[in-house]
Amino acid sequence: MNCQSPGIFRWIPDTAAFGRLASGPIALGSGSRDTDRDRGVVPMQGGICLWVWMARLIFGSGSRGLTARMSSGERADCSWIPRNFSALLFALVIAIAALPSFTRAQAVEIDRSKIRDFVSGAMRADAIPGLAVVVVTRNGTAFAEGFGTNRSEDEAITPDTPFVLGSMSKSMTALAVMQLVEARRIDLDAPVRIYLPDFAMASAEAEHITVRQLLAHTSGIPTHAARASGDESTLADHVAALRRVDLVRVPGAAYEYASPNYQLLGRIVEVVSGESFGTYVARHIFTPLGMRHSYVDAEPARTAGLAEGHQMMFGAVVTRELSAEPGRLPTAALMASANDLGRFMRAQLRGGELDGERVASERSMAAMHHPLVQLKSFGYAMGWRVSDIGVARAVHHGGILPTYRGKMVILPELGIGVAVLTNVSTVIGSPSSHRIADGVAAIASGQEPDPAPRWALRWILLAVAIGMALITALQLRGLFLAVRASRSFGVAAREIGFAVALIPGLPWLVGIGWIEMWRQAPDMTAWIVVAASIGVATGLLRLRGNVADREG
Repeated sequence: MNCQSPGIFRWIPDTAAFGRLASGPIALGSGSRDTDRDRGVVPMQGGICLWVWMARLIFGSGSRGLTARMSSGERADCSWIPRNFSALLFALVIAIAALPSFTRAQAVEIDRSKIRDFVSGAMRADAIPGLAVVVVTRNGTAFAEGFGTNRSEDEAITPDTPFVLGSMSKSMTALAVMQLVEARRIDLDAPVRIYLPDFAMASAEAEHITVRQLLAHTSGIPTHAARASGDESTLADHVAALRRVDLVRVPGAAYEYASPNYQLLGRIVEVVSGESFGTYVARHIFTPLGMRHSYVDAEPARTAGLAEGHQMMFGAVVTRELSAEPGRLPTAALMASANDLGRFMRAQLRGGELDGERVASERSMAAMHHPLVQLKSFGYAMGWRVSDIGVARAVHHGGILPTYRGKMVILPELGIGVAVLTNVSTVIGSPSSHRIADGVAAIASGQEPDPAPRWALRWILLAVAIGMALITALQLRGLFLAVRASRSFGVAAREIGFAVALIPGLPWLVGIGWIEMWRQAPDMTAWIVVAASIGVATGLLRLRGNVADREG
């Protein structure tokens, strides 16, 4: 067996654990693109040659045709090893210099007990019913665990439990687009109307929006642009709904996060590929990456144990099932398990390849991680944000839905990926999933997570619920007193004016309609309606005045 190699520099950095080589191959940390290295192994003979090389370094040059007998009885030809001591020393320096970028990313020691304690503590503080977390490196899964249950069925959450991803779906949409770019069927700098001739908006400048601007959220489409009504609306319906929307700025001028950008991208994928968006993602992303617990349809996901969604209502965790929205798959509605997100992140870390299957070129993967627009606190790439988390550069994206929250964090230089999925959401407080994902990433990279918030989310929500109850009690007291109070046009105008302004004014202020407000925060929405109704009733009573006062 010949252990010749194209060069000493190909295998020396991979032998940091050469003491284990005598018994067979070891896991690699190089991420090299060679056939053997794609499978994550180094041939045993390379390790034997390393021992020969070390012997030469210590004891001096030997015969020119030095060989070593392997356990199989074959001889490993190590004659290619440099005999000159200076050459050996030079090779050693080069090998050591290459280690940080070549293998250190895989020398990851995960403190599993620390992750468990950190996650369990955060779940208690924020009243999270169920959570799944995964930590991966380029070569495999370092940690994967489920916490909590699906409350109504009391089923344990596992790393294979599917969750709805929210805006983490955008990274998969970007990958689908780049696959078609590689196939030369999409040009990133071509106008959207090249692929969607019927696309139009109220602003004439919309005809200049490009595919790249959609990916970067620099199209000028507003965050709360109108969308098609109805849960069964298709991507084509959502694109048509943009006809009545004005751009808020010239395309390419500035960043404004807007989910309709990715609905447009999803529709482009459909038209160009000739497949529905869901079918395309399942065939070209989920299947080749071995994401067996990922779904584009809600029914199969439920059958497979989809995590039940929950909302915080008046400080309590309440199970709530919302209708699936197939028209939002590209931007917020894909479903996957933590383990499957681990496989997706490993493909990101490995330049688009996993287990011999390639879903994108290294060049495309690098482009997707490179910011297209830079803001003060982060850059936005293609379906990913880019910023520092702790001491490391991170490529990350979260997902926030009315009943789910989650986040993926990739640390490219360290070769680490983290995903956290939770089955609860609230409009108040910072996303628990995001803080947990950042904290797990810090632990996995040998850092300390940021301190927990001073006030646990469950206590903040309880305080808000108590405040709402006190305000309602004061309103009811005012209503009771208004029955016997004298007529007051000023008080009546104030009470009725506030209520009338609240009903149409609040949706305008937050940028979403009452239906969406009900989906996201039913407790707050119900309370606002009750408060406005009590205000109107109080105002009408003060307008009428006490009957005795009128008779007097």
